[in-house]
Formats: sequence, structure tokens, C-alpha cells
Amino acid sequence: MLGDKMNRTRTKQIIGVAHLRVSAPRQKRSGLGIAAQRRIIRHYFQVNNIRLDREFVEYGSGRPRKRPKAQKTIDYCRKHKRPLYVANQSRLARNVGFIY
Repeated sequence: MLGDKMNRTRTKQIIGVAHLRVSAPRQKRSGLGIAAQRRIIRHYFQVNNIRLDREFVEYGSGRPRKRPKAQKTIDYCRKHKRPLYVANQSRLARNVGFIY
């Protein structure tokens, strides 16, 4: 009986935030870049039993330091204590200092 209770312990489900970005105007028009990133992240979430809380989409280069949409994503994650997921590190930023 005691063993049954131990086996039924619930694990806390992870709730994550996704950030998708394309830089080239042709990627924005075609939607292929965003669609591919979305498939990668959704598959990862499904396999790892992660629930998507919110998705942020950004259009523009990953090089500039001032990127309001990326900052909004990071601020949201901090405020709600959610992990941030990207399909590829380069989708968040090209600048290591920004990521740090």
C-alpha cells in the first residue's frame, strides 16, 4: 500500500515560453522560418511534456543590442518565472553578450 502511494507522486509540469525570430524580409513573407521553428519547439514540448504558456514572434536582425521584442520575452519569463525556449540559439541573438 505504501509503495503504491510513492509511485503516484506527481511531478510538476514545466510551463515554458517560446521565442521565434526571422531576420530576412523574405523569411517574414514566406513564413517558412517561423513555421519551422514552431514545429521544432512544439515537438520538443510534446516529447518532454512541457506546456506552452506564451509564444513571442520577432521579425528583424539578431545583432542589435536594443531589441524590444526580445527584451519583452525575457522580461515576461523573469516576471512569471518561466524557462525560455528557442529552436536554435541564433534565433534569440547573434550577440553572446545579449544572451548573457
